[in-house]
Amino acid sequence: MVSELQDSSLLLPFTGPHVDIFVANSVSVSGQEYYPGLTVLLDFNYEGEPAFAVISCICGDRIYVDKDDVYFVVTEWLTCEFSFPLQAYSCVLGTQQSCRHVSHIADYKPYAAVTCFCSGCAYKHIVLHHHLCYDPVYMLPVSIMI
Repeated sequence: MVSELQDSSLLLPFTGPHVDIFVANSVSVSGQEYYPGLTVLLDFNYEGEPAFAVISCICGDRIYVDKDDVYFVVTEWLTCEFSFPLQAYSCVLGTQQSCRHVSHIADYKPYAAVTCFCSGCAYKHIVLHHHLCYDPVYMLPVSIMI
């Protein structure tokens, strides 16, 4: 029952209190595997910056399945800056948790949150799957004759 779970306050708006729900340590949705510890893209904020979250694994697995519905309890990353040399978002793990239905994440493909090679770096770096910025290194020289 949802009302008996540690995340009942996060799940109740989606399911109701008297629903039998299963706890999973991993789940495959349309061929994409999800498990605690993976970073997902939740949305974009009003400035167009991505909002990331990690599928929580504190106090056990936090993936819930109700029939064909999959819910993740996630902990949001706090984006501190965009690192141009790394072409990645520098983030620290926040404390705010929420529940998300798998269909309400912005990108179905998970992201890697990795540490860089700089000693003493407190950030985890998250690279998007595509380039957002103009990068002249990838542009071939073009001459136009008029």
